[in-house]
Amino acid sequence: IRIPVSPGAYGLDFVKSVAQAFARPGDILDYTLYVENTGGQEFINIEIKDEIPANTTYFPGSATGGATLAGNTLIWRISSLKPGESRQFKFKVVVNPDAKGVIRNVAFFTSERPQTKRERAVETTIVVIPPVSISPAGMIQPTPAVLILPAKKVTAAALPYTGADFLILYLIIALVF
Repeated sequence: IRIPVSPGAYGLDFVKSVAQAFARPGDILDYTLYVENTGGQEFINIEIKDEIPANTTYFPGSATGGATLAGNTLIWRISSLKPGESRQFKFKVVVNPDAKGVIRNVAFFTSERPQTKRERAVETTIVVIPPVSISPAGMIQPTPAVLILPAKKVTAAALPYTGADFLILYLIIALVF
């Protein structure tokens, strides 16, 4: 939804999203930041900061748009954002093996002119699936598969030999040929 603004006003869309609402340890989360000047005035000296969320690790090289990594924070700097201009930035993180609960990620937008501060947050719920281990004594025995295929009708009377072993042999031969 776009709300029209007067030509002299400042307008800003600052949106943050994550592609996954649920994740497991080891999954990759894809974050997107979008900023658009929807007003009639230019934004000057913009800085967008996004701290890598707790319980995750930055996926090296995944940040787009010229981000720098300072400690555990990604920083994008834009000298100017004119009316109607927009920028989109992306980055990825890997969910740590011991992660539990909710991963919350917050991005901050500031500009020198006009003096603007905005904050956007997204959350991803971590679903912990415990590892499954089966001891040799408790191994599950495979269930014999039953394969049903259209085939020629074979009856025991048509076979020269009788007995279960021969019936199976002739069924296999009938299915192959």
